[in-house]
Amino acid sequence: MSRSKFPAKDRQPGNDYAIAVLASLHTSSGIAFIRPILCSIISVLRWVLVLCFATNVSSLIAALTPLTTQDVSLMLRSGYSNEAVLRELSTRRFGDTFDSKAEQQLIKAGAGESLINALRSGVYQLSPLEIAAAAEKRSAQSTKVSEAFPKSEPDSQKENNGGISPAPNPPTDAQRGGSIYDHLKDDLVYWHEGNLMPFDDGALEKKKFYLFFFSAIWSQPGRKFTAQLIDYYNRVAPQHPEFEVVFFSADRSAFAMQNYFSQTNMPWPAIAYDKLGGKAGAIAERLTHQIPRLILADATGKVLSDSGETRPDFDKVLADLDKVLSGNR
Repeated sequence: MSRSKFPAKDRQPGNDYAIAVLASLHTSSGIAFIRPILCSIISVLRWVLVLCFATNVSSLIAALTPLTTQDVSLMLRSGYSNEAVLRELSTRRFGDTFDSKAEQQLIKAGAGESLINALRSGVYQLSPLEIAAAAEKRSAQSTKVSEAFPKSEPDSQKENNGGISPAPNPPTDAQRGGSIYDHLKDDLVYWHEGNLMPFDDGALEKKKFYLFFFSAIWSQPGRKFTAQLIDYYNRVAPQHPEFEVVFFSADRSAFAMQNYFSQTNMPWPAIAYDKLGGKAGAIAERLTHQIPRLILADATGKVLSDSGETRPDFDKVLADLDKVLSGNR
């Protein structure tokens, strides 16, 4: 007579049925009984996973900012091919009115027949209600960034101060809500051991000055200046922890941005690629339309020096930062 695997003192009358069921699972009839149940459970779980994935994808697509005529024009002038723009439109859609004026603007920017015909057809066009909602969202972001970036001083005032705007008064408590720190926190990454990792926001709280560097791996002058800026940063930053460089990528993919960091080992933080459409990325939308570009700003967002876009003068901005830092000791 076989002995039970359970000690006698642990066996209760109420457990007999459960023990019998467990024992039946070891028999062929038990397997035949349980197999349909397991198949049903697996089928249900499969559909749950599919629905969760579809929901997440839909939410991600909905969160992307629709492209405008200005966005498409900038992409074309920055080096995007017509095919790359069409791929972006298939994901983000077109949230603007495509009329004869918009068509001429895009043709001047380099739009080909395939892109123009696609926009004419309306295949990527949002509905009027969706366009209005997207415009409202852009307006809200622009308002927040405008508060953080007041207009710079007139050139005549800069000349009287050695080419640099006079230092602003310390921000009030009400103004701190729109500081550069508030626009950058939670959106930064940095290069660490071969990967882009979340940046410690606490390191930004005491920064007084920021160098905003706008570039991309496909920009030859941008890559060339990156090496010069790294040399400057490694030489000056240890002596002046009150300033930080922040990189804004104009790359065509997150992989391209990561490749840019991998090739150059940029030692400063950057806006995470998936956050470029948010509050931090809105800074780039307001400040620049062509790369490469270098902008010096203080903690309140006042622009102190600008390299310009057509023929960027990076040395001027670095010289202006040197003056600011020397006066900040």
